[in-house]
Amino acid sequence: MTRLTVDEVYAYIRGVCFKTGPPGTVGAETEWFVRDTADPAAPVPPDRT
Repeated sequence: MTRLTVDEVYAYIRGVCFKTGPPGTVGAETEWFVRDTADPAAPVPPDRT
């Protein structure tokens, strides 16, 4: 799995989604999935996020 920083995500979106210039009324949404570093397969309870 590749881990990206917030700045790398923004750069990726700019480079892939908006190659021909800035958007007019179009936006992009990112989803960040929370993982437990000790056990990445384990669910993370809401009170820990």
